[in-house]
Amino acid sequence: MVYKKWAFKFFIYTIVLNIIVAYLVIQSNIFNDYSTQLLICIVLSNIVLILGIIFGVISYKKKEGNDIKKKFGLFGNLAILLLSIVLQTLENV
Repeated sequence: MVYKKWAFKFFIYTIVLNIIVAYLVIQSNIFNDYSTQLLICIVLSNIVLILGIIFGVISYKKKEGNDIKKKFGLFGNLAILLLSIVLQTLENV
């Protein structure tokens, strides 16, 4: 199994789900709607992000070929995780 391919796919899915979440947040602020869909998208985005990080680490451990998919699969998912942690802590300050 090629783990870097799945890590890259999960990176793309995470970006798409985060765009959907941002759209739903904007719409819910206007119409006070979409709470269930928003929760589902957030949970699914977090699951996909964690799976992307796991597959990226497995790809790194198995020393699969070093290309752009491997870099985005591992470092892209980690960057999204770190960015979300930083933004969450800034929001709480």
